[in-house]
Order: sequence, then C-alpha cells, then structure tokens
Amino acid sequence: MRCDGRVKGNLTRIDDAVAEIHWIADHGLRAGVLLPVVPPGSHLDQLHSPRYEPVWRTCEERGVILNVHGGSGQPDLGMHPATISLFVLEASFYSHRPLWSLILAGVFDRYPNLKLVIAESGTQWIAPTIEALDRHHEKIRTGNIGSLPLTTANCTERILVHELLGRRELHVA
Repeated sequence: MRCDGRVKGNLTRIDDAVAEIHWIADHGLRAGVLLPVVPPGSHLDQLHSPRYEPVWRTCEERGVILNVHGGSGQPDLGMHPATISLFVLEASFYSHRPLWSLILAGVFDRYPNLKLVIAESGTQWIAPTIEALDRHHEKIRTGNIGSLPLTTANCTERILVHELLGRRELHVA
C-alpha cells in the first residue's frame, strides 16, 4: 500500500520487502518504509530477529528511512469493556518497542547510517527510556544480566552522539 511517499512494509517475505525498498529508493519516496510493529504473539518474527538483516542493510544502502507510527503493535486485546482503555494506556509502549528492539539487537551499530522515524508518539518517553537502556547496558557490561553483543558505548552515547548529533538522525514526531 503506497501513501504520502511512504510504503507500508510487509515483512512476511524478506525478498519482497527488499525489492520494495529498492522500488522506494528508485522512485524517490522520501518518507521511506512504514514498519509493521510486530505485536507479541504474532506469527511474524520480532524486529530484533536476525531474519530482517537484509531489510536493515538495504534501507541503509539505499538511504530509505524506517518509520514507525504510534498506536501500532499491540497484541489482540479482544472486545471487552476495558479494551479501549487498555489500548489508550498501552499504545505508546508498543509503538516505542521498535527503538529498543533495534538498539538491543545491535542494528544501529551494524548500520550506522540507518534512519528511524517514530511518528505521533510524543517525546516525553525518550529520556526515561534512554536511562532504562543505559541501566540495562551497565548490567550486561558487568555480567549481572544476560549477554548481548553490545558496543562499548551505552545507549545515551549511541543515541545522543550518533543519532542526534552526527552520523544519523533519530526523529520523533
């Protein structure tokens, strides 16, 4: 589906997604590809899966921007009296998941010129999220939790130095 210079990404077939990214670049669509935010329990692999490496690589190589829209990615809550309230309360959390999924999976480390736009999600969540990611990074670095192939930079350094001030831009609209 094409709308306003952006293509809605379909990640079920990676080869098709890569072909669509090339189409986006070849036709000058500046808004890039709208990522589906994969809800928990989905049949799709989550965005931190290595399965999507060709997508991230092609977006960086072709200069195609990744987009995520607020209010997407929630699990099926059913239709119950509390459903609307739960949606309103949780919508921002699920639309922010792609950022920390891509950071923790090392996607921005491997593709330093990849751009991500998070639309209609506000900005008040950014500072506490970065602080939480930094605490998590420190626990990994000191061996107190899990093991991830992280660079020596913590999330604040990666986001503030690299994304906002230089190599890549993190846009929150």
